[in-house]
Amino acid sequence: MQGPRRVVTPANAVLVLGALTIGSTLLWAMHEDAQHTVRRERLEQQAAAQEQLPRQPSTEQRRHMAAQFVCGHGVAYEWVNANTVECHREPGPNLALGR
Repeated sequence: MQGPRRVVTPANAVLVLGALTIGSTLLWAMHEDAQHTVRRERLEQQAAAQEQLPRQPSTEQRRHMAAQFVCGHGVAYEWVNANTVECHREPGPNLALGR
């Protein structure tokens, strides 16, 4: 003996598809929220690690330190080109004085 046949009406199909869509959207949102939390924590850890690294001197500071190393402390110097520094015992108007 067969029972009554169930018929899927368009209204029931729409309800089922709507429920599946809402459930899928909820699961996706939970996944994205978890991923966002992981990404934010990773970025915070990277920022903390960057803050702990020693600061690198600027190009001008490196040039000044190199000239002081070559010429000595308190001696005026002039950069001839990118690789050559000229040391002067008496400061002139265009010369930097190593402090």
